[in-house]
Amino acid sequence: MDPTIRDQGYVYFLSEAPELLQTLEDGLLQIHDAPRIQNIHALMRATHTLKGAAANVGLKTIETVAHSLEDAFKALYNEEIEIDPEMERLLFEGYECLRVPLAAELSNSSCDEDQILDRATELFQQLRDKLGDDFGQHDYIPSSAELGFDITQSIFEMGVQERIDELTEAIQSRDLEQIATILTSSCEVFVGLGESLGLMGWSDLAKTVAKALEFNGDRILEVGTIALADFESFPAACAGWRS
Repeated sequence: MDPTIRDQGYVYFLSEAPELLQTLEDGLLQIHDAPRIQNIHALMRATHTLKGAAANVGLKTIETVAHSLEDAFKALYNEEIEIDPEMERLLFEGYECLRVPLAAELSNSSCDEDQILDRATELFQQLRDKLGDDFGQHDYIPSSAELGFDITQSIFEMGVQERIDELTEAIQSRDLEQIATILTSSCEVFVGLGESLGLMGWSDLAKTVAKALEFNGDRILEVGTIALADFESFPAACAGWRS
């Protein structure tokens, strides 16, 4: 990856991480009170997005912990699994193993990543023991009826349209640096959202845009304009992309 693009992605990763971390904290705090399927889906999607974004900027510890936490949340789609006090404690400890390295990145400080990974390995093994074959095995995506809202509409309400608006503004101002920054970060988020919701066409589009940007750094405005048109056409094409 071009170092400049990587740096731009890192900056945007830092801007997105606090909101995703807050989603995790809120979801865990209301894990017994909120509708289970909706809450677990939000938790799983947040960890999936963090995992993908961390991988794209080389933050291996965050990627590893987020991946294991995502696998634990996937298992909890099975409503027959009881979230007892011990499991709740382990989930919070997993969140803490994710929060600490993220906080270090956000504050430009350091942390003992080896210690975090050792602790994460231990606690996620305990979760595997409790969850058995359900750990990380569920590719189940809740239906709109189960979630209580339309999934595609929710995606746009929770960030896609906002990023499209940001890209539109940057293109109108012909700010090449801002266009590249927004495209890089948006593609990272869009890939994760598409994969978590089974919208593989959307993920593929985001990957294609990211690669076009990487190999056409001298044509940022053109890449951004084409990407914007493709992203804006997604609602009409969505029904055909759910595979």
